[in-house]
Amino acid sequence: MRSLTPVTLLLLFLLAATAYGSALEALWRHPIVGAGATSGELYIATRHRRFSTELLPKDLTAVVVRETVANCSHWIVTTTINSASPNLQNLASFPGWCKCVVLDHKSPPGFNLTGPGVVVLTVAEQEKLVERWAVAGRTPWNHFGRKNLGLMYAVLHGAEFIFDTDDDNFVLDGDAKFLPRSTKLPEGWTLNTPTTGATVFNPYPHWGVDTWPRGFPLTQITNVTTRTGVRPAASTNAPALPPRVCALQSLANADPDVDALYRLTGGLPLYFPPQRAWLAYPAGTYAPFNAQATLFDARALSAALALPVTVHGRVSDIWRSYIMQRAMWDLGCGLAFADPWVTQYRNAHKYLKDFSSELDLYLKTEGLLVVLNGLAFPPDWRFASPDAQLAGRVLALYVALYEHGLLEVEDVLMVHAYLSDLGALSQNEIDFALRVNDLSQPQQPQPQNGQQQQQQQAAGGSQLLPALVPTSPRPPAPAHRAAVCVTGMFRAGPFLYPWHVTHVLSYLGMPYDVYVSTPDLPGAFPSSSDYTYFLQPHQVVHANYSRVDALLALPGWESTGFKGVHSPGKWLRQIMDMSTCLEAVLASNITYTHAARLRADTVLTNPLPVPPAELGPRDVVVPNNEGYGGVNDRIAYGSLEGMKAYLSLVESVPGFLSQGGRLANAESALQAHLNARGAAIQLRPLQPCRVRNYTSGRFVCDYWDHKTFQVCRDICDAWHAEVAQPAVRHRRRRI
Repeated sequence: MRSLTPVTLLLLFLLAATAYGSALEALWRHPIVGAGATSGELYIATRHRRFSTELLPKDLTAVVVRETVANCSHWIVTTTINSASPNLQNLASFPGWCKCVVLDHKSPPGFNLTGPGVVVLTVAEQEKLVERWAVAGRTPWNHFGRKNLGLMYAVLHGAEFIFDTDDDNFVLDGDAKFLPRSTKLPEGWTLNTPTTGATVFNPYPHWGVDTWPRGFPLTQITNVTTRTGVRPAASTNAPALPPRVCALQSLANADPDVDALYRLTGGLPLYFPPQRAWLAYPAGTYAPFNAQATLFDARALSAALALPVTVHGRVSDIWRSYIMQRAMWDLGCGLAFADPWVTQYRNAHKYLKDFSSELDLYLKTEGLLVVLNGLAFPPDWRFASPDAQLAGRVLALYVALYEHGLLEVEDVLMVHAYLSDLGALSQNEIDFALRVNDLSQPQQPQPQNGQQQQQQQAAGGSQLLPALVPTSPRPPAPAHRAAVCVTGMFRAGPFLYPWHVTHVLSYLGMPYDVYVSTPDLPGAFPSSSDYTYFLQPHQVVHANYSRVDALLALPGWESTGFKGVHSPGKWLRQIMDMSTCLEAVLASNITYTHAARLRADTVLTNPLPVPPAELGPRDVVVPNNEGYGGVNDRIAYGSLEGMKAYLSLVESVPGFLSQGGRLANAESALQAHLNARGAAIQLRPLQPCRVRNYTSGRFVCDYWDHKTFQVCRDICDAWHAEVAQPAVRHRRRRI
């Protein structure tokens, strides 16, 4: 078992990577903003620039396909800077497949590969393509994105299925029979699916391999809900899957596609035991997949195959995978992982250089997912064909990633050229893409360095393109910052903390500070102090519960609903924690515009449905279930003014007692208090699940939410599996 976690290693390797100045410069190419009183800075994707349609060429037309000897339904596409290796020669011999090999300036001049249906796009051939293909002029040399020309070639020449691979991935036994010819599940095989509802899911542990794929969010590696909870897709309560698999990723034996963090610290080789099964993903759950061994249904996904060209090659295919998933879900396409049909004998790499090339993956993947999930495709738009619908979505996503600083403008122009060459892009799709982004509220601007202001470097050379980022006609959005109060006793250990990060903190869309208000009971629960590692609180405060005794001494409790297990003392301590947190927030020297309240023993299973910045000045968002005649009191967020009312509930207790019958339960008391303070209650689909572990080891997962919602039962099952492992329970982990 490794003693250092991936994030710890990331900090160590950042120091070592300073030797690679040019690579580290890319790390700061996009804004990094503060996120609380931590020792460093977090990347938060904010919309700090606007794309101008004036940059799009108006005269692009679809490519006219010329006759060629290679015209196949099944294509293998790869790129290489090496000589024709034995593996390439073997691929060239595969019957029933055409092959397109894309060379680059670094490829040896004497490259020679022949075979049935083999097309080699030499440097000279690609230079000629610039006259006919717009995308050829938008793709830089000496970049992994040169593969785009091979993908385009295959699509234009009849491709129904494309095996996107690298020259160091060997099909098992060198036999074409192991390479699937469709993305249809083989007869007799099992289709499994993750059921925890996590935003991302790591496929590797399902095959018994304890690592993670390149591009998997670092903060989610130790989150048990991103690695357990797989069931057969046909089982009861399994999530619905897209009607068909359109992207099928093969696992790779020996040296699989893991990131440099693992390569520098973990053991290789790794092998995935065959299960005669696929792991298929429901819409809404992401996984990174690569351009090393993926079979695409080109009939469905041709418009989404292009690789970004303004990020490093080790980032490009991962960004494409996330973009593709978001674009294809509502068009009925899904992703699946399969038993290995390749073994990777990796070309020579220096792991530390790989690490510096992958910095965007380590620091910005979660921000990218926030942007992708924040876009809503208007349902009232209709196009002539599914290809056109996909093209509009892909262009919209590229524009969004540009506007949030995750891609550069050359990528928008590249994908516009690619889609135009395919004949998939009309003014309808362009209008659609811009409309999608206009529906997103502009977020706060972030400071940029000189290289980011008003111009971006053209991908093909050093000349700067003028006025690539026109000044937005919209006024800048006000600066926002949120205070997040986490209150109560941490009775479930570190299992909960990644949920707070993934579904709440990552979706605030603004800088934030975490305040923890918890009883001063050190060591009361196993691993309870781990929250200081995971949540990085700006301040930890402890309530003075002497006021609780004074409130309990007031007359009138006998007429309330607080009896038996619902003792008034427990409830008063809860709302005293809230009040104490509010006092700490107001006493700080920080100006906050928004606030949120989370409970230490409760997880939120879905991301925030509305960004806080879009709420009104007194809005408070609460769950739309389990109200019991009032409002659910387990989680809330909103404007600072609205949340000041929420967090000050204890102030209304004496008045409620004096009026008799006004304290039927905690929920009705909260609703009456919010109404009296002028807060605007917004009921939204927020699903909290309670998770508790007492010192006696007794699990508490028998509340209404577990009895009613399968996702809460799945979370409880995963939590049981987590705390049942002593090595996990007593090990402090960081996310």
